[in-house]
Amino acid sequence: MFYLRRFLPFLALLFCFNSSFCGERLTLGVSSNFLATMKILKKQFEKTYPIRLSLVSGPTGLLYAQIKRGSPIDVFLSADEKRPRLLEADGLIHPNGLFNYAIGQLVIVRKKGSTLSLNLNELKKDSSGLRFFAIANPKTAPFGKAGAEVLKNYGLFEELQSKGKLVQGENIGKAFQYVSMGHADLGIVSRSFVLDGRMGSRVGSFAEVNPTLYKPIKQFGVVLKGKMRKEVEAFLNFLKSNKAKFIISGMGYGLPKVKVSQL
Repeated sequence: MFYLRRFLPFLALLFCFNSSFCGERLTLGVSSNFLATMKILKKQFEKTYPIRLSLVSGPTGLLYAQIKRGSPIDVFLSADEKRPRLLEADGLIHPNGLFNYAIGQLVIVRKKGSTLSLNLNELKKDSSGLRFFAIANPKTAPFGKAGAEVLKNYGLFEELQSKGKLVQGENIGKAFQYVSMGHADLGIVSRSFVLDGRMGSRVGSFAEVNPTLYKPIKQFGVVLKGKMRKEVEAFLNFLKSNKAKFIISGMGYGLPKVKVSQL
């Protein structure tokens, strides 16, 4: 074992001499909801390729604005389809550089120790025991927009808002934090959060939201203009591999029927 450790740097150097990827780095703009999943994908990708991935995470709207201002992001993994389409319309992406990589799914969660029902029909009948209900900002966060659709379908959005019981986080991670820290009793968040062992342990029980109650959260990615190169191709090939799909699905996302396009 001692000798193996001594020779590892030489083996790595030898691998670099035989690889056109050695020492290369990609910068990914990752929506807040997908960060935990992307961290797992990053580990697997870097085991396969000698390419380092730098992750820049934040609300989709903020990342979009940063890209518009010239942020040095190579690939943008959005929480919606809208922003990637806008970037495409503005001529800011690689030709045919648009792809659907995941379908977001919603759950309703409650804080630890709460006995409030996860059935929104019950909440509609009596919300007197509820202090606060958390969602992400519907105006800026795709998961917040979907969460608002769910509440509106139950006739709860305006009711909770008028009673001052609806709190909005700047992104879906903040909405989850409101519940996990006990500031909100219930919340609608990404299913990926509760399937993440570390994060899921911070809240009480959860229930999946009927997907017919909100428009599909199609999460699109784009390769930015002038950023297509062999390292990006390697990442895209990995993203459509069975290993990556298994991780994405296991973290609570649906998989698109259309494969990541050959760029």
